[in-house]
Amino acid sequence: LIAYATDRGFTAYEGAAVMSVISGAAVLGKLGIGALSDRVDPRWLFLVIVGLNACLLTMLLTNPSYPVLFTVAALTGPAVGGVLPLLGMIVGGRFGVPSMGRVMGLMSTAFLPLNLLGLHIVGTAFDTTGSYGPAFQIYLAVLVFVAVAILPVRASNRK
Repeated sequence: LIAYATDRGFTAYEGAAVMSVISGAAVLGKLGIGALSDRVDPRWLFLVIVGLNACLLTMLLTNPSYPVLFTVAALTGPAVGGVLPLLGMIVGGRFGVPSMGRVMGLMSTAFLPLNLLGLHIVGTAFDTTGSYGPAFQIYLAVLVFVAVAILPVRASNRK
């Protein structure tokens, strides 16, 4: 986001401020979504997180003014923080608490190359087109896939 902001003509300070507001809002997301996940089906909260991320990506595609970018970053930041407690709830519900360490370890191992691929996609998109737009569009398509994929996941009845 800092590179996106500076490439849009905002200062490095403004780009860092956007990252800071997302980070601060992420703390609230960890607490709020973590608390809600005890009361609400985690799949629906996951869809809220997907929706917030889709809002952020869609907004980034529109090349917003700095005040709009800052505001949307603050509003979507809780999705960044809410992922981890929610993932714990989903994994624990599906695989059981005794298997959480193993499943989370496998997931982390699988996520690492995907995260690196995501960075590569952003860099390649920008180097090829001079825009982050193609990468954001790919991420939006991935979000649609993820939203559909979470729906059939149910908590396990195993003890």
